Amino acid sequence: MTAGSQLPASTFVARETILNSTTTSMQGGSAGSVFKDAAGDPSPAVIILPAVAGLNSYIDRMSDSLAGQGYASVALDYYARSGGVPDLGDRAKIMAAVASLSDRDVLADVAANVEFLKSRPDIDSRRISVMGFCVGGSFAILAASEIEGLACAIAFYGTIRYGETSDRKPVSPHDAAQNLKCP
Repeated sequence: MTAGSQLPASTFVARETILNSTTTSMQGGSAGSVFKDAAGDPSPAVIILPAVAGLNSYIDRMSDSLAGQGYASVALDYYARSGGVPDLGDRAKIMAAVASLSDRDVLADVAANVEFLKSRPDIDSRRISVMGFCVGGSFAILAASEIEGLACAIAFYGTIRYGETSDRKPVSPHDAAQNLKCP
C-alpha cells in the first residue's frame, strides 16, 4: 500500500498487484484484492463484487482485463469473515451462504473500499464504480442506492427482489433502487 492509504481495522485484506509485485496487508474483516497497471496518470477504479463462488480465476481474469484497459480494481471476498466459499455442489448450502451475508457488512466494506481508493494518489477519485455478478449484482444495486460518490454501478444477473427480507437482508435491491445515487 502507498504511504497514508491505510484501511480502518474493521475492513479487509488487500493484495495489491502493481508492476508484477504483490504485497499483502492484513486489516481484519472481509478481504479484497487490488489490481492496477502501473500507468502514470490516476486511473478510474472498479470495485468488483463477485458471484456466490467468491474470488476465483474468473474474477482474477476480470481484474487483469480491467487493468489492461487502464482501470484499477478491488475484488471483495465476502467469505473472509466466515472461513470460506460454500460447497458449490450443494444448492441448500449456497442459499444458506447467500442468506448469511449481511447486506450492511458488505455495503460497509464497499464504502470502506471507496474511501480507500479515494485516498490513493494513483486513483481518480471521481471515477470509482462498482460491478457485481450474481449476488454481487444485488450488492451493486444496493451500493448505488446507498453509497455517495460512485460514478456508476453495473449489475450482472443479481437478485432484484428478495423472497423475504430479514435483519441481514433488510431491503430488496428493487426497493432500494428508488434511491439510486449514480447511473
